[in-house]
Amino acid sequence: MRRVSLGTNLLSLLADSDALTSDLFQDLSAAVPFVDRLIKAGCQECNDEHLRKTQATLVMNIVVLISCYVSERTLRKKMSSEDWKGLKNLVPSLDEVVENIQDETVLLYIEQLRNLLLTHGAVQKLPGDSQSGAKQEKQEHVSNKNRRNNKQGKREVEEEEKDNKIKQELNRNDGKLPNEVEDKKSHEKESQEIKSTYKEAMDDLFSPLLPVRGHSLLALGKLIEQRDPETLQHKDKLLTIFQHNLKDEDSYIYLMAVQGLSVLCDAYPDKIVGILTSEFSVGERTVEDRAKLAEAMTRASRRLGPLLPHYKEQFINALLAGVRDREPLVRAASLSSLGEVIKLLRFSLGPIVHEVFQLLHTIISHDKEAEVRRAAVLVVTLLLQGLGQDAFSVLKDVIRDLYRALRLVYTTDPDDVVRLHAQLAMEEIDTITRAFLLPKLSLSKKIYVTEMPPNPF
Repeated sequence: MRRVSLGTNLLSLLADSDALTSDLFQDLSAAVPFVDRLIKAGCQECNDEHLRKTQATLVMNIVVLISCYVSERTLRKKMSSEDWKGLKNLVPSLDEVVENIQDETVLLYIEQLRNLLLTHGAVQKLPGDSQSGAKQEKQEHVSNKNRRNNKQGKREVEEEEKDNKIKQELNRNDGKLPNEVEDKKSHEKESQEIKSTYKEAMDDLFSPLLPVRGHSLLALGKLIEQRDPETLQHKDKLLTIFQHNLKDEDSYIYLMAVQGLSVLCDAYPDKIVGILTSEFSVGERTVEDRAKLAEAMTRASRRLGPLLPHYKEQFINALLAGVRDREPLVRAASLSSLGEVIKLLRFSLGPIVHEVFQLLHTIISHDKEAEVRRAAVLVVTLLLQGLGQDAFSVLKDVIRDLYRALRLVYTTDPDDVVRLHAQLAMEEIDTITRAFLLPKLSLSKKIYVTEMPPNPF
């Protein structure tokens, strides 16, 4: 177990070094033996469940890396006959993995890579997507091929296939009315279409075209959001796929991976919240990517629902760090996301509310960028809308100073949008104040006939 864990960590460290990976894959004669040893390490028999998952993750990462490399080189016509000959040495190790690993997702990846290597990149789709699994397809294909090579066995195979079809039809219709049989067939057809959608998205992950890979990540995220049963069965593998694509330099791939992680936030809250907040706080991405990442954090906070107060410190600390960023777009996006998170937290905000309002007061009064001031005033409006009539009990120490600051902004700020947001925030305070001082009177009268009326004193 220690060897496999060290191998996985070593592979992750090597993948971070662009110079090393580029030099390694320029000479396939040096790369293939290294990859072959890693594949063999990932298919060794083991009784430990945690180690089996680590092995499956290791094999899947290797297969995805090799498949993307081969697809891209094939598209650019840079693969030579010697390269194909060297990569075919990996096929025996891949067959060994098929015999020892039962994970259908890993088998799907392996079958995809085998088709690429054996056909020199001509076949990229799985030959039997509609069947139950890659391993079962491989065994059935080999056994039927061997029997058909025999002239006497050919007739036996045909008769056996006819008998199996008849038996399946009888078992399927046994004790069923025609309408029930038709309903069952239509249900099976619908489930098959859903399954093909998931597998089609998985196949597109191997495309050398960046838009296709990005669209496949987007499709997988939508399937998770729609609670697709087959997709949810492989959510742990999809988590690994999304994490793997976070290292992609392309913004489209990166943002699709971020969206996929935000959709999985309710399934793996500890991991996803930690990944998103760390990527936003210390990630070295472009300004536009960080702004989109702040939006993904907002989406993740909504999916957490009642679990959000447990992770409020991670969200608020990361967003407050973004508020102090040098880029105005990042500051504005952080403030907008902060407003949504505060609105969802309501009473769970705690004593940090005073620090937040002090920060907002400073930004509204002194920030030079109009977009940042707009976002700050919008945060105030969202917070007031979230608290409602309870704003006086939660903001009793700062609401007076807040109203004065908004009044000053409304009369002195040169930006029209900032003044409009300040007016909306003051109207929100006015509505809350009227509801607090002048509660609605109930003008209904209750007549007591068989019951005693309550004591008015």
